[in-house]
Amino acid sequence: MLLEGEIYNFLVCKTTVFPDGEEYYVLESPFKTKHLLSKRTYFHYNFCLNNEIKCKVDRINCSLRIFLEPEHPVYKINGVYEMNFIRQDNTINSKGVKKDTIILKDMAGIEYVCIDNSNFSDFSVLSIVKFKLLRIKKAIFYIQII
Repeated sequence: MLLEGEIYNFLVCKTTVFPDGEEYYVLESPFKTKHLLSKRTYFHYNFCLNNEIKCKVDRINCSLRIFLEPEHPVYKINGVYEMNFIRQDNTINSKGVKKDTIILKDMAGIEYVCIDNSNFSDFSVLSIVKFKLLRIKKAIFYIQII
């Protein structure tokens, strides 16, 4: 049985497309249960079929739906990194709440949506942002500016 907050190895079995056109990875847990992971959300993680990936069981809701967060292939929690500042933006979370975000680009040219927990407000003066990675949720980086 999967436990909330724990990290497990999952096998990337295949991809599947839902009727709405959304594509998902089908993952198999160590307990042989199947789980879906949005391919669009994690496209830049470059998952390969028949490879194992580490996922944290981020949440199990009251209807026992399991939410997984795969380990990023490059960036690790509590790591300190530098990326290029692209722009300020915003996103709306699953509860409909608008969150201010910043878009950062790494050396590989991949852009990341980041939510800053340090209350830094004037990003326009920065070209390079140095930060500590606090959490990743749905491929969004929660960071603290250093």
